[in-house]
Parts: sequence; C-alpha cells; structure tokens
Amino acid sequence: CIPHSWLNFEINYRRGRTLYQISVENPSGVCHGVTEVRLDGEILPSGNIPLTPDELTHQVSIVMG
Repeated sequence: CIPHSWLNFEINYRRGRTLYQISVENPSGVCHGVTEVRLDGEILPSGNIPLTPDELTHQVSIVMG
C-alpha cells in the first residue's frame, strides 16, 4: 500500500549477491493493487518474483492498478 499521490518509485533490493532493480509505476494513482509484474522483460502471470541466487542483476517492473 502506498500513498495515491506517488506516481512512481524505484528501489534496489539485494539478496545475497543478486540485485533486483525494481521500478513501480502507478499511472492510475491508486493506493494498492498490481496489474502487471515483469522480470527482465518477461511478464510473470502469477505476479510472484522468484528470488534466484544467481549473482546477476535483474530488472523488475511493476504496474499498479
């Protein structure tokens, strides 16, 4: 849950030696709810982000709505 006035934000999350660069877009100005999650450009139908200890940097894109 975030303030509806937040249109976007970014966070870097490190788990071990693996880095997840997460960007969240909130085009509808909502407080909660997710319409799309992508990991390295691929849509994750379940919305669950697998945390794989592969020591790489991954791009995560989340769209709220």
